[in-house]
Amino acid sequence: NQPAFWQALAYCKTTRTPLLVWIESTERDARSDALPLELAKRALVRAAAGAFVPGRASAEYARSLGVPAERVVEAPNAVDNAFFRAAPKHDGGTCRFLYVGRLDPEKGLDVLLDAFAGVPGELVLAGDGTEARALRARAPERVRFLGPVSRDGLPELYASADVFVLPSLSEQWGMVLNEAASAGLALVSTNAAGAAYELVDEDLRVPAGDAVALAAALRRLADDPTLRRAAGERARTRVEALTPEAWAEGVLELARRAAGRGPRSADPR
Repeated sequence: NQPAFWQALAYCKTTRTPLLVWIESTERDARSDALPLELAKRALVRAAAGAFVPGRASAEYARSLGVPAERVVEAPNAVDNAFFRAAPKHDGGTCRFLYVGRLDPEKGLDVLLDAFAGVPGELVLAGDGTEARALRARAPERVRFLGPVSRDGLPELYASADVFVLPSLSEQWGMVLNEAASAGLALVSTNAAGAAYELVDEDLRVPAGDAVALAAALRRLADDPTLRRAAGERARTRVEALTPEAWAEGVLELARRAAGRGPRSADPR
């Protein structure tokens, strides 16, 4: 739906330059149901020499649009993992759940509050948005609203929590899952987030909009400190493979394929 996409395609056809596209969307994204737009999207991506995607969910979506599997390369979304694991980890006391992000409808925070009603512990929400006032009005006292938090304040915030929860109804990736995984938090996410398929335990990945399933996942972690620690360690191990260097390698690999050079050979040094 952007003229620049079609201008890029026209330029590449005129100059015989391979067109590579970045596809971060997944099957579960909120999107227009307009058939002409969907047909145009398919035509554009099929004309490309290849697509690079952040993870499995986006790879599946790219293939569903008609991109051949051999033309899809993963270049994982990444953060500075070392930055987010720098602060000393909180340990002990009441289980503390954390959400960081916009307080907007698509983030599913109303579902989170419904789910949290029957879960022991404390919930901290960091961020601001259009739903902030309504959420504050209905939240119990054990839910704290911090407002916006600077990037420099995030490592300490993550370190103060036990479990990170992302209840989004629509979420292409969810970089906050990378951040929380780097900090060693146990992760709970809906299946809307692309990052959930890379970082979150399958039994802690719940259907978007399902407050009952979300409550069950939160309660399991609230009741079991050993499970929390183990889930956090698994998340931290998984995120170690998601680095800016891995992203760059993915982009380079696709560029080599598009240029007809094949996979990069081992460094002779």
